[in-house]
Amino acid sequence: MKISFRKKGRSEEERFYDFVSPEPNSGCWLWVGHCYGSGYGGFREANGFHGHAHRYSWRLHNGAIPNEQLVLHKCDVRCCVNPEHLFIGDYSDNLNDMHAKGRGNNPRGEKHSRARLTENDIRKIRSDTRELHLIGADYNVDKQYVWKIKRGWHWKHVR
Repeated sequence: MKISFRKKGRSEEERFYDFVSPEPNSGCWLWVGHCYGSGYGGFREANGFHGHAHRYSWRLHNGAIPNEQLVLHKCDVRCCVNPEHLFIGDYSDNLNDMHAKGRGNNPRGEKHSRARLTENDIRKIRSDTRELHLIGADYNVDKQYVWKIKRGWHWKHVR
């Protein structure tokens, strides 16, 4: 027996709007449904195709997306599906937009948004002679990560 969690008789557009939550300050329509690891929303269309929610939003409000074109965000909020925040462009437009908004540089080390360690921690880890799992426990990181730091595979820029 196949179990369906979808309400029968609901249109594709109604299902789409079930996962949209307007944010009053920015004007973004935040996608609260499935999101990919990249932060972009995912939406399963009636034909079974599973694609990006912002691309579906564009097609719903503006029509077809030209071949070889991307749907880009003016607001830089990946889960935003507000058609007023979206525009069409190619790969070079996407790169130019990224650089114009200061996203072209890849922060490394402690400047990275997901960094758990500081450069000072890295220097201490490299000079620490204890067993890897003990060092890792002190910094709340895995022993393999400690090993890669000591080998110079991670945090290469720290001397």
